[in-house]
Amino acid sequence: MDLTASDRPKLDPDQPHTIEVVIDRLTIQDKYRARLSDSIEMALRLGKSSLVALTQEDKASDRNLWEVHNFSNRMVSSLTGQSFDVPTPRHFSFNSPLGACPTCQGLGNIFEFDVEKILPEKNRSLTEGAVVPWRLAGKAMQTLYQKLAVAIYRHLNLTEQTTVGAFSQSQIHFLLYGAGVGAEPVVLESDQGKTILFSGVIPSLDQRFMDTENEVVRKKLRPYMSPVVCPDCRGGRLRSELLAVTLERPGFSKPPLNSKIPGYSILDVNSMTIHEARDFLNGLILKGSRRSVAEDLVKDLRQRLSFLCDVGLGYLGLHREFGTLSGGESQRIRLATQIGAGLVGVLYILDEPSIGLHQRDNDRLLQTLEDLRDSGNSVIVVEHDEDTIRRADYLVDIGPGPGEKGGRVVAAGTVDEVTQHPDSITGKYLRGELAIIPPKKRLACRGVRPCLHVHGARENNLKNIHLKIPLGALVCVTGVSGSGKSTLVNQVICRGLFKHFYRSSEKVGDHDRLAGMEHINKVIVVDQTPIGKSPRSNPATFTGIFNEIRDLFSQIPAAKIRGYGPGRFSFNNKGGRCEKCEG
Repeated sequence: MDLTASDRPKLDPDQPHTIEVVIDRLTIQDKYRARLSDSIEMALRLGKSSLVALTQEDKASDRNLWEVHNFSNRMVSSLTGQSFDVPTPRHFSFNSPLGACPTCQGLGNIFEFDVEKILPEKNRSLTEGAVVPWRLAGKAMQTLYQKLAVAIYRHLNLTEQTTVGAFSQSQIHFLLYGAGVGAEPVVLESDQGKTILFSGVIPSLDQRFMDTENEVVRKKLRPYMSPVVCPDCRGGRLRSELLAVTLERPGFSKPPLNSKIPGYSILDVNSMTIHEARDFLNGLILKGSRRSVAEDLVKDLRQRLSFLCDVGLGYLGLHREFGTLSGGESQRIRLATQIGAGLVGVLYILDEPSIGLHQRDNDRLLQTLEDLRDSGNSVIVVEHDEDTIRRADYLVDIGPGPGEKGGRVVAAGTVDEVTQHPDSITGKYLRGELAIIPPKKRLACRGVRPCLHVHGARENNLKNIHLKIPLGALVCVTGVSGSGKSTLVNQVICRGLFKHFYRSSEKVGDHDRLAGMEHINKVIVVDQTPIGKSPRSNPATFTGIFNEIRDLFSQIPAAKIRGYGPGRFSFNNKGGRCEKCEG
């Protein structure tokens, strides 16, 4: 029904209303094109970028039948009415607030309380401190938690000596979650007729973590949390509406992660390996306006992915975090990036790039360095590797020995010139005059010998391996770059032993179990981490020799007369250190 200005009804300001205003009626003809344009512009302005068009055919049998068409000059869904921003490159970046998933802030993970960290020792009872956050709380809270533990045992009809390991699955679930997530707290009967409300260990910790504004309390609770995949973005880090933007790629061997949405989203592409992503782009067909927009971008992507494949990294997933890559993989990614940049006239300096590389990967590294050179750049490499030395265009041999015996150029020239130089130690090894002789006798590791057993290691690239490592021997773990050496030793074995001996909270690599730890009493890690905890550290302070030196100087008569103790001779303390540079 059409209403005039005088017939308008009264509107309740407390209720939502949909008001439709008729802007124009016309028959679609060329002579009305300007009028139609003006009407659409006015409708969009009054309708806040939305309009409704009613149409019907001239020959329609029922003149009351109208087809309804919804239009908008914004990104609006006609089915749900939900509006979206116009996508820009920043929207597809999880480092930008425009694109980051609001639940995980673009991290792909959220932190939740971890049962393994809350109940690490199943051989303890609740009253003995099986729940670690209860055991390490303040004295007042410990008293409350002891009463709560007794009430839980009474509710479960168990004795107070029952260990958590003897709980049934339903009893463990009650301890952790109470009546269930989102359910009302359970009323427990305590001693002296008092009652305690119990919602479960994890919900109570969640509530405490969310409610507190004390950063000290949050810091105490964080060690009991572990990252889990974000439930909203499924690890994709982006908003759901951006993950619905897809590319069509018929015939590709790998199906998309979300079969309900046609095409491949940015999450699908990011979950591919470098080889798969290159094949995906190679088969991408661009037509019409899409070709003019994306042709150069796709060409550049294909080229960069090809560089990564050429250096042997095609097996890596595009989503792999940089911290999980091996040293050799990181090195080659940096070099492939430089090749892809296409720079000319650059001086590249590399300090022992072959460290951590298998000999198979060494050839690829050297080929990459030669490609940089052939592109019109200069490459200076500090290296001991024989293959690198022999493929160099020019050698500079510094020595002849370390420390005070070094510091001068022994030989410089081509490989043949340095090889024939009589004073070059490097040259003696190159011409075979000196060599590293392998031992004639090796320790027999077979037979009866205590071993460390690794069962079911499957972190990162490890494929559920079972391993026996003999103890009391020098054991070398080798393999090509990216095969899982560092993952096995550092994330599975080392972190597993640290958790066993020192109760470390670091996440242990995925595995079934470690056995044979009774043959070990201590774990010491020696890696490439810089020694010392301050910039004043040196070999004397790190080894403890400097303590003896300071004690010696404090016994000199001149020091005793002035009352100088050992601390006076420390460059970390005021009065002893130089105050100009503060030691």
